[in-house]
Amino acid sequence: MVYSYVSRPVTKTSCEISFLAGHVVYWPLDGSPITVPQYFCKSRVE
Repeated sequence: MVYSYVSRPVTKTSCEISFLAGHVVYWPLDGSPITVPQYFCKSRVE
């Protein structure tokens, strides 16, 4: 499954996940980190 955020595809292998203050920071392999609501990540990994 691939989730898109701000026109960016996100997969389990494309980024590292860090929980900070109720938010998730995506670290794409090819760009800058993206901060998204925590629920977005939870629905992605479940």
